[in-house]
Amino acid sequence: MPSQNDPGSAVNDEHQTRISASYANRRFVPLIIVAVTAVLCSTPAIAQWKGDSTFFGWSERKLTAVVLSTIIPGAGQSYLGHSTKGAVLTIGAFGCGLMSALSENNVIGRNERLHELESLYDQSNEWETSHWIWNQMTQTKQILDRDVKRRDLYLKLTAVFWAVSVMDIVLLSEDLGQEVFGDAGAPPRASVALRTVQNGGIEATFTYRF
Repeated sequence: MPSQNDPGSAVNDEHQTRISASYANRRFVPLIIVAVTAVLCSTPAIAQWKGDSTFFGWSERKLTAVVLSTIIPGAGQSYLGHSTKGAVLTIGAFGCGLMSALSENNVIGRNERLHELESLYDQSNEWETSHWIWNQMTQTKQILDRDVKRRDLYLKLTAVFWAVSVMDIVLLSEDLGQEVFGDAGAPPRASVALRTVQNGGIEATFTYRF
């Protein structure tokens, strides 16, 4: 049985504290995204540089591009003709988001394993068995901490790609013309095409020319 100064309890308390702090930090990410979107969409001065305006100084295509980049990083850039830049932002954001999701899955698995070991430790009556379980708990906790750090890092990088995409589409990306996805003139090295399908969905095609 564990002694009064139970090391397993100490690991559990530290584990719960660090996980709670991690989730508390993650709650600020959606708030930051909403705040940035509100500022960019509600500041007419930022959009007054566009002459042909229909909404806050933006043309219809510019407004569509801003909405696209707000939903999918890089989509607005590709819509306005900046295919390579749009592809980089889209791949970067989705890649970091995927790594964050995989790391979160690892965190869930490590948490379940740690709780299982804690239950075994509480039920153990032999010192050697308790010592072995304690070592397993320590190793699992170390791996869990690395998974949490990795998840938070990729989550922050995803937010950075999103913020860069929105700021770029508002301040830097100009409309290169109507025929964004066509082959007129020199074809772009990278392009993204969107079209509707029979079942009412949307099909996206990404093309990169080497």
